[in-house]
Amino acid sequence: MRLLFFFSFVFIITVQGHTQTGSLKNVDFKSKNFPDKAALKKANNAIGKAEVLMDNGQFDEAMAELEIAYALNPDNATLNRNLGICCIKTGNIDKAVELLEKVPGYNTKLKNDFYFDLATAYHLSMQWEKAIDAYKDFRKKFTKKEKDQYAKLVSKKIKECDFGRDLSQTPVKVKIENMGPAINTEYPEYAPAISADESVLLFTSRRPGSTGSETAVNSFYYDDIYKIENKDGQWTSPVNQGPPVNTKIHDATIGISNDGQTLLIYKDVNEGDIYYCKLDGSKWQEPEAFPEPVNSDSHEPSASLSFNGRTLYFVSERIGGKGGKDIYVAKRDADGIWGKAENLGSTVNTKYDEDGVFIHPDGKTLYFSSQGHNTIGGYDIFRTVFNDDKWSDPENVGFPLNTADDDVFFVLAASGYRGYFSSRRPGGFGNTDLYSFEFLHELAPDSLTVRVDSAQAEPAVAPGADLTILTGFILDANDSPVRATIEVFDLNTRETIAIFESNSETGKYLVSLPSGNNYGMKVSAEDFLFYSENFDIKEGSGFKDVKLNIKMQKVEAGARIILKNVFFESGSAALTTSSELELESILKLMTDYPSAIIEVSGYTDNVGSETFNKKLSEKRAKAVVDFLTVKGIDTGRLEYVGFGLSNPIATNDTEEGRRQNRRTEFKIITK
Repeated sequence: MRLLFFFSFVFIITVQGHTQTGSLKNVDFKSKNFPDKAALKKANNAIGKAEVLMDNGQFDEAMAELEIAYALNPDNATLNRNLGICCIKTGNIDKAVELLEKVPGYNTKLKNDFYFDLATAYHLSMQWEKAIDAYKDFRKKFTKKEKDQYAKLVSKKIKECDFGRDLSQTPVKVKIENMGPAINTEYPEYAPAISADESVLLFTSRRPGSTGSETAVNSFYYDDIYKIENKDGQWTSPVNQGPPVNTKIHDATIGISNDGQTLLIYKDVNEGDIYYCKLDGSKWQEPEAFPEPVNSDSHEPSASLSFNGRTLYFVSERIGGKGGKDIYVAKRDADGIWGKAENLGSTVNTKYDEDGVFIHPDGKTLYFSSQGHNTIGGYDIFRTVFNDDKWSDPENVGFPLNTADDDVFFVLAASGYRGYFSSRRPGGFGNTDLYSFEFLHELAPDSLTVRVDSAQAEPAVAPGADLTILTGFILDANDSPVRATIEVFDLNTRETIAIFESNSETGKYLVSLPSGNNYGMKVSAEDFLFYSENFDIKEGSGFKDVKLNIKMQKVEAGARIILKNVFFESGSAALTTSSELELESILKLMTDYPSAIIEVSGYTDNVGSETFNKKLSEKRAKAVVDFLTVKGIDTGRLEYVGFGLSNPIATNDTEEGRRQNRRTEFKIITK
């Protein structure tokens, strides 16, 4: 039942509370449609099986049995109604409407709950006015018991239809595409998880060949995790990830780190827990459960890691929330210990359920699904942004991304204009499929839901994306992959923001850098000189995708690096405080290699006289040496020289070129 609850959108459309089956025991088969007793017996056997299957929630199988009887007696109100209900539950909404609309013609003395079934079919087919009328018909004939049970629900459904009608009249300009038969099957595919650069996508499927092998609830196979890769703009065929990711129980994707190196998994254990596993080369390590306070004695169905891997947004049904399932946040300290889980509060969480949480690589935009707020039916996808220490009022991402069905597991690439989700829509391959989407109009930077105002169909400028994605490979002099540690610092506060590792098998790395910080980056590996970069990314810079392959140099005589995070006051040799992190890295290198002798060299741009620049560059090189001397490095191991404006590495005709020429270098003379 826990699994049914978590994955209900896969095979049972969420309609809260009321939809019931008509009594199949009273179906009248005494008619000319039955040529003999054998046909009558066959129909009755089918009816008996269907009743059990519907009670067990096995609507596909129930529908197959009902169709046997329906073929012999298509004018029966109860058969039409129950077939219509099965169509609702299995996602064939147009057929459900067709069947349920026939019912009043076959039986004018219907119980009141029929109108809720009809309203549900209209609602899911987004026939808003008809749905509102049917809900009102149901409400008009409330018994006292029905009023006590369903008055609030029906009012909510009418409100959803009102909002759906308005929202569908101003659709988001977006191109939505089914990901095709190479990925989707007649079985459920859902819960996509992508790396920030869209090079890798993992998803869950209940297709044959699962690790669990046997059929499970509703005759679907066990949940397994599959992977596809983007090769030159084309997705590869899905590959079952096998053990240890997939096991004999249900294993489902719920998230992946931006760099694709850490996978988040839902396992149906202990009421439903969140696990994580690391990628070692091309192989996943053994999954481990998150400790308390993330996992609890309650149901934890979904989670998402922040851009630096130090903050986890997750969903829990634990006691003390705002409703059923709420979104919480927990932060991990420098020692790897997860702190207290905090509820995101009533701005985000409602008295209804929230699920499918996803934090964008920009570090501040949260997407989630909710049955509350201003939904148009079931779960809708919402967007909220963290600014000024608070979350903004959630914004519905709009129609047709949201429908009257459950819309859950929405992920957006770092660029902000392309993403993926799972849905059950007309024209699919069966049950839920994976879909991609792309916004087709230039969007305002502070809004996702741009409305149709022209026939323009140009690719969108990233809507709201304000970050830089840095990707590439870390290699040695022979272009072999290097397993390196990548540290990202806030140079203003001198705090470590994130620590990553490149893939040991490929050397690939990915770093997400939200705008608004001056970042220092240090790449280090055993027996190699460290490598540094600086990224001063202003607020509002927009989205940038920077490709940077990094060549690491062995610690040996002649090896040299540019110290890109050593800074001086303008026109001066005074080191800034933001230089200390890089200077500490030099100090560590000198300590690790106690016999090494190094040279520090200074360079300038061409602004000013040659004499002035040569003296300034020499003073700056000496300032670095003085720092190391004060820290205990013997002066006999340190040399410095100033080259002034000679040996430029870029043009002096631009500010960016001059910035690159103003540099400090570090060279090993002897190891």
